[in-house]
Amino acid sequence: MITIAAIKKSIDKALVWCRQHWRWLVLSSVALLAFLLGRKNSKTLRIQALLAKDQYKEESEMIEKAYKNKEAKKKRTAEKYKNSLKQLDKLYDNKSSILDREKDKEYRSLLEEAQHDPDKLDNLLEGLGIKEV
Repeated sequence: MITIAAIKKSIDKALVWCRQHWRWLVLSSVALLAFLLGRKNSKTLRIQALLAKDQYKEESEMIEKAYKNKEAKKKRTAEKYKNSLKQLDKLYDNKSSILDREKDKEYRSLLEEAQHDPDKLDNLLEGLGIKEV
């Protein structure tokens, strides 16, 4: 059996070794502590990174969708503008029409002003009595 003297001898040797290598003990203790604390936070950081990535993808898709809608609205407005000019030409070419050249120029200038604003173009077309095609 192990005697009390043998246990005391082993403890004394361990204490001497610890005094001689205290820097290594402190460094390894700090590293172990940092590892244990970092491991707990890494899970939450990973979750936060995944959430941020998902949110970025959603925002990117929304921006892309808004851009496509804006481009489609511009195309529709350009088509409305072209069609309204054609209808205005038809009204002017009609001999029984009351429009004269000055009104035609005024209507064309109003149409050109409203060319890039869909709401203004719709209101102007309604005011001129031109139906959408």
